Amino acid sequence: MLARWLGFSSETSSQSVPQELMPTESLSPPVSGARDKSRHEVSAESMPTLNVERLQEWEELAGEDSIGLLQRVVHQFLKDALESVAAVQKALEEKDWTSLQHAVHGLKGVSENVGASHLAHLSKRIERHIRDQLFEDMPSAVKRLVEEMDHAQQALHDYVGKITKDER
Repeated sequence: MLARWLGFSSETSSQSVPQELMPTESLSPPVSGARDKSRHEVSAESMPTLNVERLQEWEELAGEDSIGLLQRVVHQFLKDALESVAAVQKALEEKDWTSLQHAVHGLKGVSENVGASHLAHLSKRIERHIRDQLFEDMPSAVKRLVEEMDHAQQALHDYVGKITKDER
């Protein structure tokens, strides 16, 4: 996945990614106890749409090509995320909880990687609803997810636009 986000062809193995572009530590937040209730009590309304520090990590990974890399990463994220959101909506319509779980899990991962923290949080919440069989909550949860995807898309475009403008 990282190679695809960095703009390498699908035939190129991840071993071909230049070492300076490889993260030295995990880009995903550390996971503490599997069911630590305190980590789930963050108010979704108080969570920022973007984790700017994560975006700055991408910029630092690229060095001189920070804008080009960030543009490719955001472009690939939006492509992957929009496909995942469409799959989530289709699975909800069909009440296919397994497909919904798979799509939302993928969305959570790509959202965390690019710093769309609120989108990742909502994805995680839907995963918990599925696990706990709270299917009656699913339509409103997916609606919030779709709305947050729109917010994340706009925020990412604004962020990339700002750093592109600042570099000139």
